[in-house]
Amino acid sequence: MAQDQSAVSGQVSDLRARRHQADSLEEGDAIVDPHEELSALHGDITDLTVELSELRAQRTSLEARASTLRQELETQLAEETELRRQLHEAKGRNQASSSKDCPAFLPLAGELPPLRRSVIYEAGDDEEEFDIEFSYECGLELCNRKSVPSPGTQKEILKALSERSSNKE
Repeated sequence: MAQDQSAVSGQVSDLRARRHQADSLEEGDAIVDPHEELSALHGDITDLTVELSELRAQRTSLEARASTLRQELETQLAEETELRRQLHEAKGRNQASSSKDCPAFLPLAGELPPLRRSVIYEAGDDEEEFDIEFSYECGLELCNRKSVPSPGTQKEILKALSERSSNKE
């Protein structure tokens, strides 16, 4: 019986809500047909589906363009890297040939005899007071300075480093 009473109460509330809704309509308001509303929604859905298809086509086109641009950029970066490497090698050869007695500019690290290589590595790792830095990637420079010290100063530095490495052994 309690269930019947609650069902009746629900129906009464529903009827009151409909009545309130009907009362709130003014004389000029038209009652909306659910079939018309459904038809309008179906048209909106169709329009949105077409727009979505167009956007997907644009996205595919943009992704293809981005891929092309990415490949072009990678090619340009590779070319720039190669040009920088060639320029660096040319600068190293130019500086090495212009200062024959200057040990600051040496051939590539792979071409150095083992003793000289160990002095360079030690110079890059330990000798901060001389501000010497060895660049393993390029292998062209022993000193990374704005102004190259005189050949006599460089010889003193290398001599001190050689003595130090021989003392460690």
